Amino acid sequence: MATNTWSAAANGVWSADANWSLGHAPLAAEDIVFDVTSVKNCTVDVSPSVTSLTISVAYTGVWDMTGQTMTIAGNMSDHGITGAHTYGNGFVFNGASAAVEFHPGNTAGAVCTNAILTFNGTTAPTLALNTQLSVKPFKQLILAASVPLTVSGVYALYITGPAPLVVAPVGTTFTVNTPLDIVVTVAGDLWNIDGTFNGSATHTPKIGASSITVNVPATAYTGTGAITFSFDTAARTNSTWLWTGNMSWGSGVGCTVNVAGSGAGTIVDFNNYNVTTTSTTGIMIGTTNTTLAVFMRSGTFTAPGVFRVYDYAGNTVNFNDSIVNLSSAVGIGSDYLTFGTLVTVNAGNGIITLTPTGSDAYITSGGKALPTIRINASGKVVTLAGNLICTNLIVYAGTLNYNGKTLTTTIKNVSQSVNVPLSPVTVSTCINLLPASIVSMR
Repeated sequence: MATNTWSAAANGVWSADANWSLGHAPLAAEDIVFDVTSVKNCTVDVSPSVTSLTISVAYTGVWDMTGQTMTIAGNMSDHGITGAHTYGNGFVFNGASAAVEFHPGNTAGAVCTNAILTFNGTTAPTLALNTQLSVKPFKQLILAASVPLTVSGVYALYITGPAPLVVAPVGTTFTVNTPLDIVVTVAGDLWNIDGTFNGSATHTPKIGASSITVNVPATAYTGTGAITFSFDTAARTNSTWLWTGNMSWGSGVGCTVNVAGSGAGTIVDFNNYNVTTTSTTGIMIGTTNTTLAVFMRSGTFTAPGVFRVYDYAGNTVNFNDSIVNLSSAVGIGSDYLTFGTLVTVNAGNGIITLTPTGSDAYITSGGKALPTIRINASGKVVTLAGNLICTNLIVYAGTLNYNGKTLTTTIKNVSQSVNVPLSPVTVSTCINLLPASIVSMR
């Protein structure tokens, strides 16, 4: 395979024959090299096809591909030290196992704003991000069917759209071991990942504009990292995360539905879809938001860990007709089903089932009226960490420790409330002491 090296005597364009060591502009069957042979600036003025592209650490010139797309049959490596690098409309990688690395040494990184990365390989291409691309995001990542792409490196893969930001058809394996920061600035799908989505890093989809709706399509995520849905650091008013499919998270610590946001009128709407995680961290809502409304609709939310709504004024959770199933160690630390005191809770017809299989569990309602709570805690103790108000309390098994607190239930279809303060007692004693309607099934 012939190697064609940039050898320009002065700043010049890609298409000029005199600027190359072989006396002609690059051909599709050539390996293209930028090194110390010439550090003059290069303007890529055509959309070329080449076998490979190597920009070595010795090349210090400005490399500008504005408005162009490059097709590469094999590998690409950018290790340029000081010159600004602009990736234009992006790259199409056709190599079966293309190894792609972006590693410009300059602190500003590369200009990737309009660049789309398309992988058409059929084996196992890799993308290494060892540069400041997190401050110069790509536009879109497109994977071909059945391509197992692995993303790794020091810095985040940062993508800004258009929607969908990531396209991974059926049969694709998308493994992201470096943080995946994706910011949606226009309405549309967050991603179309129909293959296997996994990885070890924290992934943060963000809303980067006001008054837009971002759809969250069905995704099965089997990795060990966290996924945090966010409205970004700035106020994103009247914007919405709208679930348009069932979501399944992996088992790693921090692999949760962790919704954060800011700005008046922000909404998370699960839109009757289901959320499942096998992570012991569980499901957390509203970690930093002050005006976030969550609608759970009729979905089923299943986790072996905590269901926690953070204590910020303006956080509103509407259970609607949802079902929440919590098992294992139900919560964080001392095991909590936790609602902050500043949170607004609309119980609706929701049902929360506690089935602790690890340590004993606690319920902290923050003085809020919770939905129906069903306890199935054979051999375990469920303790009230504060006074509990709920639509109905159904105890199947286990010990309910009132801890000197007050239980208030508003039984459906009954016009009165029952306020029963009790000392710590076992479930069997509770059943004898409480009105039968309190522990009857709905």
